[in-house]
Amino acid sequence: MLIPHSQKHVYRLRINKWWIYFVIFFLISICVFSAITLLWYQQIKAQRKFQESEMRVWDNHKWVIDNEQSKIQEKISNFTSYGNRFYYQIWNIVYDNDILSGQTYNFVNARFERDLKPLENVIEFIILREENFRNLPLGWPIEQGTITSEFGDRVSPFGFTTDFHSGTDFANAIGTPIHATSDGEIIFAGSSNTGYGNYVKILHPHGFITLYGHASKVLVQEKQTVRRGDVIALLGRSGSVTGPHVHYEVRQESYDDQKIPYELYLNPLPFIKETW
Repeated sequence: MLIPHSQKHVYRLRINKWWIYFVIFFLISICVFSAITLLWYQQIKAQRKFQESEMRVWDNHKWVIDNEQSKIQEKISNFTSYGNRFYYQIWNIVYDNDILSGQTYNFVNARFERDLKPLENVIEFIILREENFRNLPLGWPIEQGTITSEFGDRVSPFGFTTDFHSGTDFANAIGTPIHATSDGEIIFAGSSNTGYGNYVKILHPHGFITLYGHASKVLVQEKQTVRRGDVIALLGRSGSVTGPHVHYEVRQESYDDQKIPYELYLNPLPFIKETW
């Protein structure tokens, strides 16, 4: 009710109660949406901070490896240079004497045994390091695509709740070939009700395990041996998904304090950044 100062006329203003309910509901909706948006932003910010920390650790490890490799290459270069000078000296000895006498042969053999032993150790170390590096699951499971979801806590694609995403999602067209990222043995090939749909699981050397989920078709069988780059499945949208993609996980076989085995989830990001 509106009463003017003159008091000659009285105006009555009526508002429908449903409009009041609508305004209240609208304001509450804005508050709830703002709170959810703020929570989502904080989670994304924390996830990005965690990924940046992981990348700094990986970059530091990579710098150490590259530094060691450069030192090894320098040693090999020094050995090669020394070997060339050594062969030149031996050739001069043989040429000056015009004959390879027993004394000269013993001298040559002793120098070879002494100088080539460190080189053999370096070569053995390089071969061992390259074999270990080759056994790591490296690179993308598909040749091309888009990363649509990364490892860690996230807002669930099925609602506004949060969940832990145990891998990295690569989106592409249905039927895109999915490749094994390292040599290994198939320990599961089929479907389940765990949300992965049709998926493949591979055991690699040194206890690494990779999983490829939501496939439209599985092309391998259990206990089958595969090589890096082999096509093991076709990309699809089976299981709990909102679109076609391959859900890719990297795990590590571990044991708890009671020696009970379990699989430790690893962030695939450092692995997919490297190629072999």
